[in-house]
Amino acid sequence: MKKILALLLALLMLFTLCACGKDDTTDKPDSDPTAETPDVKEDPKKEEPAKDEPAKEDPADEEPKEEEPPVEEEENPLSYTFTQYGNAKITIVGAEFTEDDWGDPVMRIYYDYTNTGDIAVDQCPSLALDYKSVTQDGEECGRTYFSMYDSCVIPEDLMNDCNVQPGCTARNTMLIECDPEGGPVEVSCYIMSGNWVYEEDTVELFTFQMDPKDLPGAPEPYELPAILNPTYATGLSAAGSNEKSEISIDGMELTQGDEGESVLRVNLTVTNNGEDAEMPMSITNGVEAYQDGVSLVWFSSWDLDATDGDYAYEEDLYPGETVQCSALFLLRNDHPVEIVIEDMYDDMRLGMIGDIKGAMEAMQALLEEQQQAALAAEAEARKALVGTWLQRDSDWDDTFIFNADGSGMLISGPEYPYTYKISDDVLTLIYGLDDEEEFTFSVDGDVLTMIDMWGDELVLDRQAE
Repeated sequence: MKKILALLLALLMLFTLCACGKDDTTDKPDSDPTAETPDVKEDPKKEEPAKDEPAKEDPADEEPKEEEPPVEEEENPLSYTFTQYGNAKITIVGAEFTEDDWGDPVMRIYYDYTNTGDIAVDQCPSLALDYKSVTQDGEECGRTYFSMYDSCVIPEDLMNDCNVQPGCTARNTMLIECDPEGGPVEVSCYIMSGNWVYEEDTVELFTFQMDPKDLPGAPEPYELPAILNPTYATGLSAAGSNEKSEISIDGMELTQGDEGESVLRVNLTVTNNGEDAEMPMSITNGVEAYQDGVSLVWFSSWDLDATDGDYAYEEDLYPGETVQCSALFLLRNDHPVEIVIEDMYDDMRLGMIGDIKGAMEAMQALLEEQQQAALAAEAEARKALVGTWLQRDSDWDDTFIFNADGSGMLISGPEYPYTYKISDDVLTLIYGLDDEEEFTFSVDGDVLTMIDMWGDELVLDRQAE
């Protein structure tokens, strides 16, 4: 019996030892040398922990770390998005000094104007952007504007009167009269789109400073991103009416300005159903033509061979009357054009989209042909004019000399050198800056006839060489 008890005790101790040697967390595979094992590469960077290294804590036992707040992007002090009285974003992108046509210094501040709203009407800086103050050294600064007739103007200066479609950006300028040697100029401005009632002390202000002695300079040239498939006027009717008017967009055509500019003429039919006389320009709320999301600059009827319709657009239309008229715009390129008539206080919205690329190419070909013909005609006229001419019945024996290189001389007692140019039947003698004479002229063999601006006729005979 004792032998049996001893044997049972030995077996019990053996099972106890086996249980103590077993890993509680991992089932080890049998150590059969014939068993297949996967081909696992060891990580050379993985090292065995040192024997005296304290045991690592279970990640589940660690206290959770507080998440760090996301890093906010640094605000640009020269950019601001307005939402109070209008939706727009302004970003200052450069500044430099220039001079106006009188030689006075002007700080030109370049900025990008982005329409963050949902309509284009009244979204132009000259209407939407206003100033609470522009100061330097505690004194209010003057603000000025350049027109297309100013020699100092650049394209960005003319964008202030251009509407910007939603989501689009145009580059504009602020022109500030200030002292180049003075202290920083501080500008406080705000956006007001529409006839809002507001208190100036509570408007949403964007305030920034420019140091005249440390200006960043002009930015890189900006080009409007091309929009070759415009959609702002998509789905709009070309004709409509309301209580005050009936309007029809009849089409568009291309023409040229006096200096060869590419001009778009938008033809309209307008009826005044109101009670007062108004110009079609007012009745249509200023029809707009857009390229690449930004409206085109207006073109004056005085700067081209105008039609009756061009003039009628700016003449009074009386109640009950209907007129065919046209609005003129200076084209930027050959991209598609959107014609839009809209008013934020009226449900009537009219529109038309036109592809002008083919017409632009045809007009450019015609222009080149005309230029070649003009050059050939000028060469013939110059050839006939070259020589020495003596004026008949002249007390001073006035003599005109025309050289082949465009130079010449008037001898009337003293000598007056000049250069001359010919355009069609117009001869211009240029004696110096702002000193020139203009004649209509004709050459018939050895007889030259010149008629000045007062209608006085000069008859000259060619002199033998």
